[in-house]
Formats: sequence, structure tokens, C-alpha cells
Amino acid sequence: MNNSRLEAIGAYLPTTVMSTGELLAHLERTAKFDLFKITGMTERRVADDTAESPEDSLTMAVSAALDCLGRSHYAPEEIDIVVSCSISRVTDGRRLQLEPSFAHRIAKKIGAVGAIHFDVSNACAGMMTGVLLLDRMIRSGAVHNGLVLSGEQITPIAFTAAREMGDSRDSRFASMSVETPPSPS
Repeated sequence: MNNSRLEAIGAYLPTTVMSTGELLAHLERTAKFDLFKITGMTERRVADDTAESPEDSLTMAVSAALDCLGRSHYAPEEIDIVVSCSISRVTDGRRLQLEPSFAHRIAKKIGAVGAIHFDVSNACAGMMTGVLLLDRMIRSGAVHNGLVLSGEQITPIAFTAAREMGDSRDSRFASMSVETPPSPS
């Protein structure tokens, strides 16, 4: 049986930051809760989907993949498989894309042109599902290495929650603890 291990990890964070106070300013109703005391979050990263080069699911996943490859001893053309576990599949700024697979587009953009590629959809457990699948494929001998990644642009849910929620007991409250987009113009 082959062994598998994490050889390198990469990340990408949007550069723009929004404070908790700025997010609360978007509430349509007066806040009767202290979001900082509840979440401990003073700020969150803001994906800018309006820029000339938008930060969307695809660009963030590609940036994280390139960061990972920069820390790895594998070159892109040596990657056997690319597994994308993104919940959101937003590309070209604000367009939802289901086909071709994100894994296919990511593999092409990073130069892993010979890699097997597929997307996994398993909500918040997607990354762990992707890692488990890659582990099993390595242990079976089907592949020798791979890249599991996700690029999430779920930022609009915080503004939707701010627009719709009544108080901290509202089921949308958890959406206030994710990254948020810039104010709509």
C-alpha cells in the first residue's frame, strides 16, 4: 500500500479588508447584538468582483494553487490529478459556471495539462472529501500525487443577511461571519 502525505499547502486571501463596523453599517434594521463579541471577528477579507481583474472563485483557486506549487517540489506538469472542491463556482466576475469543470480550468491555467481533473460538491465538507478521495487514489496506486483546492466567493451572502435578518437569533446570522463583498454601487 502506498503512503500519502501533505507535501505543500498554499493560500490566497483578497487584499481588501472590511471591518465588522463597516459590515454592520449595511444592516437595514438597527443591530441589537454585538457582532464582535459574538464572533470575535474585527474584520474580514473582501473579494472584489468589480475590478478589471475580479477576485472570483476561479482566480482565487488558481492563485492558491500557484502558491502551493511555489512551495512544492513538484512542477505543474508533474501533477497527476486536480480536484476542485469549490462550493461557489463564480468566474468572470459574477458568472456561475458548472461546465467545463473548475478543476479542468484550474489545471489548464496552472500548466497541469496532463492531469486528471474533476469537481467535488459536498458543501462545507468538500475539501475533506477531496483530500480523502486523493488519499485513496494514491494508496490504490491510481495516481502518485495531486492537488486538492477550493476558491470560495460566497461573499454576497453577508449582504443578503444584513438586508434580511431581524436579530442574532435569525437563521441567517451565521452568514455575517463570512467574507463580504464591496458595497454594491
